[in-house]
Amino acid sequence: MQITTPEFDAAVLAGGPFVNRVVITVLGVIMEDTYYLQNCMTLISDASSVAYDRTSDTRMSCDLSFNITNVALSQTFMDETVFPEAQVYCGVLVSGVPQWLSMGVFGLFQFNTSVQGEQVTVQANGTDRSDRLRNNPFKTPWQTPASQDYFTALINIFNDRAKGFTPEYNVGSSAFLTPGAINFDEDSDPFAAGMKLMEAVGCELYFGRYGEVCAFPIPDPLLIAPTMVLHTGDANGVTISPITKNGSNKDVVNGVICRGEAPWLLFPISGEIWDDDPLSPTFRSGSFGEKPKKIGDALASTNAQCLATATAEFNKVKGVAEEIDFQSIKDPRVDIGDVVDILNVNLGVTGRYVLDKYTYPLGFANCTGMIRRKR
Repeated sequence: MQITTPEFDAAVLAGGPFVNRVVITVLGVIMEDTYYLQNCMTLISDASSVAYDRTSDTRMSCDLSFNITNVALSQTFMDETVFPEAQVYCGVLVSGVPQWLSMGVFGLFQFNTSVQGEQVTVQANGTDRSDRLRNNPFKTPWQTPASQDYFTALINIFNDRAKGFTPEYNVGSSAFLTPGAINFDEDSDPFAAGMKLMEAVGCELYFGRYGEVCAFPIPDPLLIAPTMVLHTGDANGVTISPITKNGSNKDVVNGVICRGEAPWLLFPISGEIWDDDPLSPTFRSGSFGEKPKKIGDALASTNAQCLATATAEFNKVKGVAEEIDFQSIKDPRVDIGDVVDILNVNLGVTGRYVLDKYTYPLGFANCTGMIRRKR
């Protein structure tokens, strides 16, 4: 959950009032600020939303709709040769003054324009900065030198391939060094290369809500405190009602097996981890059986590193996927990866969950999401 002020928290729990803001820049120059500047458009909040998906390599996307008030100026960033960015903010009014929380930085890649009478309306779609890296593949084969920190290797790649923005980093350092040169092919995806490097040190890689590069270890959700407690009709938690549960075990796994196949290895290496919790619905020795996810191309160099990679992936994917549709108060602080405790005995929705998908409408519609049950 995003960190905010006590006044922000109180206003959210009181139901607002909520406000929205979209800042559009071209090459670092602000073209539009729909709350303060209002140069050429106004935001249509009820037709706009931001979405987050922890299960996707592109974690953030947006659908934004605007009424155009200055057609000539708006064409500046709707030109297909220009790559504008939109930073979306949501906030609440505290004593009449907005307090803002960034919902993401998005590269706008598609514009659909419609005209009705004198009104020009534009719908824009965007994704986070990972797609800007994907759209700028390696021009020549890229080689990461031996004995280099994996995070340094990541930073070198992103600094070289990032175009139209200057990367900022919220990363650490690892206890592992690349034991040999790591090669990435010409025309391959720089962001995918970064994800493989971070996989080797047990971290997930993504762009944060302020457009920064983030790489963090994936914690076990059963070992950390929940950010929210959701009940139905219980004064001790946030009320959600109605609620619908859709469950499937088709894509559920209860273990991860990681094998290293780097060219510098003299012998095979591997690491694996399983759900050995008897209280878990996917207990390895229970009726679920053994259904692992396999990682066969890890950039690991030791069995310990393979185990770290397997453990990190297991913390992310373990559990039973249950899609929960609900109506609740709007809360822009919520973030994917948040640990949630939910209690609804009638539906069997009880226990520890992790939010994998979350859609936040900028208008008055309800938030929706998909959570994965851990216990």
